[in-house]
Amino acid sequence: MPMDSQVGPFRHESKAGDCSPSTKPIKPELEQGNGYPLIDATPDQMQLEQPSQEPTWSGTVPTAFDARVLGLVVVTAGLAASMNLPYGGVSLGLAAFVLLSGGGIVAHLLGERQLRRITDGLVERWADAGGRIEDVSRSANGMRTEWTVTTPKGTVTIGGLALIPIARVSIEWRGVADTMAANEAESDLDPLAESLYAEIFETGSRPEPLNR
Repeated sequence: MPMDSQVGPFRHESKAGDCSPSTKPIKPELEQGNGYPLIDATPDQMQLEQPSQEPTWSGTVPTAFDARVLGLVVVTAGLAASMNLPYGGVSLGLAAFVLLSGGGIVAHLLGERQLRRITDGLVERWADAGGRIEDVSRSANGMRTEWTVTTPKGTVTIGGLALIPIARVSIEWRGVADTMAANEAESDLDPLAESLYAEIFETGSRPEPLNR
């Protein structure tokens, strides 16, 4: 005589002459013990969505007009003008001071713009080539006008003395600094950016001296 017995989510059926009951799930599409449907998910679907790491760089290089350089220019102009007082009087000394300080301020503004163009050109070319730029911020070191470029590989410091026509730019990475004339760096910006990109973002090795 067949016997039916139900225990939990399984039904045990026994047939006459068969001493080994067979176990068969009532609803195989339900997960045992909680009644929720089983989800056939791939490993990729089961992974939590990771937050995207977007660069925080705004796309611009901040200005870096340095009050210390401007102060040095004004003091130097004042000293130079004072030397003319015994020979040309106050009027000539004042004219010399205005001329020298004005020229020095213009030289610094032009030098800062040139260094900023070099920094912006390097960072823009690195980003276009696939390098991740996290931030570009203004920094200071003595009388140098500098910017700090933050990347996942480390920080790169670009700057120098922002005074035309003697402006020079220095690029420092992992303790190695290379200096060249700002005019030369600006004219060779494409090969310079390419070589630095390979050293910083591709190999991550210590940069070779530029020998400028």
